[in-house]
Amino acid sequence: RTELKHSTQDDYRSIIKKHVSKSRFYRKPINEIVKSEVKTFLIGKRQGGLAVSTVTHIKNVVGGVFNEAIEDEVIERNPSHGIKLGTKAETTMRKPKIKPLNVDEVNALLKTYREKKPLFFPLIQVLVTTGIRIGEASALKWKDFDFENRQIQVRRNYVRGRIDDSTKNHKDRKTDMPVTLVSTLRMLKSKRSETALKEGAGSIENQWVFPSIKNNSLPLNYHTFRRDVFYPMLEAAELRKIRIHDLRHSFASIMIQAGTNLVYLRDQLGHSSVKITGDIYGHLLKGNE
Repeated sequence: RTELKHSTQDDYRSIIKKHVSKSRFYRKPINEIVKSEVKTFLIGKRQGGLAVSTVTHIKNVVGGVFNEAIEDEVIERNPSHGIKLGTKAETTMRKPKIKPLNVDEVNALLKTYREKKPLFFPLIQVLVTTGIRIGEASALKWKDFDFENRQIQVRRNYVRGRIDDSTKNHKDRKTDMPVTLVSTLRMLKSKRSETALKEGAGSIENQWVFPSIKNNSLPLNYHTFRRDVFYPMLEAAELRKIRIHDLRHSFASIMIQAGTNLVYLRDQLGHSSVKITGDIYGHLLKGNE
C-alpha cells in the first residue's frame, strides 16, 4: 500500500473480488498452488471472452501476490510466470481505437459549449488546448495556474472519487496554455473572486477550478459530467460519439499536424518517455510526412 496510489489499490481489489476470488486456488495455501491451476484459470478467462490485455492485467495482479510470497521466502517460484495468453497482435487489436477530432470539429464543439453550456466551456477548452487528462483537470486548483508564463502545474489526479496527490506517472509537470485559454480562465477566476468576496470566503487559490455541480467543495465528478453533459453536447454539435479521453488525442493529433516534435509533446502530455508518445502517435507523424 505504501507504493501504490489509491486508484491502483481499488483496481487490484476489484480484480481480486471479481475474478481471482472465484478461482479454484483462491482459498488454498499459497505454497500449494501449482502453475497448471493458474494457467487453467487464466486461459478460462480468455475463453470466456475477456481481452488479452484484461487477462494480462489479472495475471499481473496474481503474479504480484506470488512475488510478495517469494520475497517473504514462503515459495521459491512464481507459478504465473511463462503463461502465454495470446499474441501481441491480439492485444493490439483489442486496444480502443484513437478517434481524434480535427480542427474544424474541435471548433464546432467549443462553439456549441459556448452557446449551450457556457458553464463547462472553460473545462472543454482546457482539455482540447492542453491535452491534460480529465482526472487531472478535475483536480486543478487556482494556485496551479501561472497566467504570466501561461503554464499549468499539473500535480494531482482525481480518479474513482478520490484525489491522488500525484499524476498518473507520479511526476508533476508544467503544461503550456494558449493565449485564448489564459483569457478564458482569467475571466472565470475574476468572477469566482468577486463571488467569494461577496460571500466573505476570502482567497480562492485553494478552491477547485472545476467543482462538482452539486457541491463546490468537491471536484467535478467526470463520470456524471460525461453522461449528463459530454455525450449530449457531442450530439448537439452533430459530432460522432467519442470518449472524453479522445479530446487528449485530438490535441496531440492537431499539434503533430502543426509540426510539433515528440519531445515537446511528451512533456506536454506527461508521458514517461518519448517511446510511449511515439507508440501512440507515431502513425500520425508518418501520415504527416
